[in-house]
This record gives sequence, C-alpha cells and structure tokens, in this order.
Amino acid sequence: MVIDALDKCLRDGDREEVLGLIAEIKTWSPSNLHLLVTSRQETDINEKLVTLLTAPAISIQGPQVASDIELYVNDQIATVTK
Repeated sequence: MVIDALDKCLRDGDREEVLGLIAEIKTWSPSNLHLLVTSRQETDINEKLVTLLTAPAISIQGPQVASDIELYVNDQIATVTK
C-alpha cells in the first residue's frame, strides 16, 4: 500500500486521521502487507511514524538524489532522441 504526499493532508484533523489509520493498519500485521509512506519532513508526521517503522526511514532529498534524477532524465532524453 502506498500513501504518497502525506504532508499534503491538512493538519486540522485529516492528517491525524490518516496517521491513525496507518497505525491501525500496522496492527493487522499480515505478512504480505507492506506500507510505503512518502512525505516532506514534518514534525508531527515524523513523531507518529517513527514508532511504526520496521526499516530505517530513507530521505530522498539532497544533492546525491538530485544528481541521480538528472542522470536518469538525461538517459531518458537520449533514448527518446535516438
């Protein structure tokens, strides 16, 4: 299950509801259910999700990621223009 851009949920209750749902889903624990949640760094999200992690959080921001994206885009452009 993928939940993308969790930080886009409003803090006035929607976000807290989604975070609660994620916590509930984690209690189901079927071996074939995996969650991937993406978000910008937000304190309330980090505080809630850090207790639910079964693997380290991965940051996809920074100069190394930007250079990987640039390489990929350049490769795709080269492929299309051949």
